[in-house]
Formats: sequence, C-alpha cells, structure tokens
Amino acid sequence: MKTIGGEAELQQDKYNTYFTDSGRSSLRLILRSLNLKLVALPDYLCSVITDVFVQEKTQFTYYKINNDLSIETSTIDDNCDAVYIIDYFGINHDYLRELPLVSDKIIIEDNVFSPYIENTLQLKKWISYNSYRKFSACAEGSLIKSNIELNSDLIHNLPAPFINAKYKAKRIKYEYLNRNLYSEENYLHQFKKGEELLDQQKEIFTISPQGFNQIIKFHESLVCENKQRDQNYQILKKWIVPVSFHIPDFKSFFVFSCENIQYIRKKLMNHKIFLARHWPNSYNISSSLYQNLLSIPLDPRYNKKDMERMSKIISKYLY
Repeated sequence: MKTIGGEAELQQDKYNTYFTDSGRSSLRLILRSLNLKLVALPDYLCSVITDVFVQEKTQFTYYKINNDLSIETSTIDDNCDAVYIIDYFGINHDYLRELPLVSDKIIIEDNVFSPYIENTLQLKKWISYNSYRKFSACAEGSLIKSNIELNSDLIHNLPAPFINAKYKAKRIKYEYLNRNLYSEENYLHQFKKGEELLDQQKEIFTISPQGFNQIIKFHESLVCENKQRDQNYQILKKWIVPVSFHIPDFKSFFVFSCENIQYIRKKLMNHKIFLARHWPNSYNISSSLYQNLLSIPLDPRYNKKDMERMSKIISKYLY
C-alpha cells in the first residue's frame, strides 16, 4: 500500500552541485580543486579561459576545432590528464561517446551557453559549468555539476564586487530603451566598469540573493522562452546558413560564417544591427574561426518581425 502524506521524499542527486558568481570563477574553482599537470584546450575559445589558465599556472596545449565547430580528436595530446571541451553555443559533441579519451581523461565541459547541464556522454570523470550571464538577463551566476568533488571552501559566501555595476547598467539600459531616460553612454560606462571589476577579480564568490531570484525567474519562463528561441532560429535558417550542422536544444545564438567580417559588421550597424564577434584572438592562435564567425542573439527580446528584418539585411550582404 502506497504511503500518503508527510514531508515529500527526495532521491539523492548523484552529482556534486556548486554555484559561483560567474563562469570564470567556476573555472578557477575547478583548477584550484584539481592537481592538473596538462590540460588540452580547443584552439577556438574565449581568451578569458586562457587568461584563467595562465593566472592559475595550469599548463595547457591546444587541439584543433574544425570549421563546423566539431573536434579534430586526433590532435588532442595523449599526455594531457584533462580535456577542456566547449559546447559551442549549445551544441553537443555526442560523437565523442565511443572514443577512449572520454573514459581515460578528466573532461571539463564548458557549457556556458546553456541552462541545461547533463552528463549526456555518461563520463566517469566529468565536470561541467555554465554562465547565466551568457544566455539570459541575469547579471551573475554559474552552476557547476560534477561527479568529482571540488573544494567548496574556496567559495566566499559573499556577492562578487562586479555585480553592483552590472545591475546598475542593466537598469539604466532598461530606462533608456523603454522610457527614453539617460543615454547610451550612461549604461555602456557602467557595463565597462563591471567588466573591469570582473577582470580584476581573482577570488571566487557565491551568488547574491538578487542573482538567485533572477535565475529562478529565468527558469520559470524557460518553456515559453524556448518556443520563441526555436521560432527565431527557424526564421534565420531560411535565409542564412548556420556554421554547425548540430541544432542545439537551447538556442542561445545563431552563428554563421562570413569572409569580410569587418565590412559586414559596419554595414549592419547602419541598420542598427550590432552583432557580437566570437572571439577576439588575444593569444594569436592559428584558427580561421576567429576571423569568420558572427552571432545573432535569439532571446525573446526579438520577435518574428525582428528576425525577418535581420535575415533579409544580412543575407543581402552575405550572398
């Protein structure tokens, strides 16, 4: 007979879970918790990742990422004890499932473009983290899931110094866009100040109560948001060829390749379309991806009309 009533039961999670203030803090927690001698990094990555490895004095080598954002697995150094894998814009490297490297090495999965963190490859030595700042309106927050225990004592139980400037910038931008108050320079100045504080930060902090609240609100609306993102993605796909054949579960950005990236960005700015370039090649790594990729945000700020307008304008300069 089934028991009814009382406090609800809860199955124990088989993964360790941690929250930090940002993706780079999560990476610092991982590196400070593990004694890694050599980590294989992809040759297409945000320079902040490399910065953290250099600052944490963790040795690394590069492996090749193909033009479709897949991994050239033969270029991964056999001597490394960990492989850093980036799920570019939410793509899933499920083809790695049968390869020895996923069972022999520690896999650090950079999942900063997605709210979903799952051990889809069933890796035995697996750590993955995201960054809510990359795909939502949240100003802070990074979730880590791992079947390797990390040193949570390294996380300061305080909000990070950068968040006040970020929240102020977001509030001013809202007032500027919706109530015609302040100026563009006002919020750009605050965003820059927040980024400078984050760049200076070397300690690891937790999320503020405001940050937790924003993350909860984001997940509450996730079903509706996913529908809008899917619709936006499909509209763009009719006009523009995506760089990757893989369609992510959570569509953060629509990423496409173009040869004359500076020319196209400048032309688009005349139409009030400002597209992010992923990423600046601060370490002069020999990969053409740094010069060729642009991304279009897919979040619910933009509707069908916005996507169609962008599609027509961008395709005119691309093809």
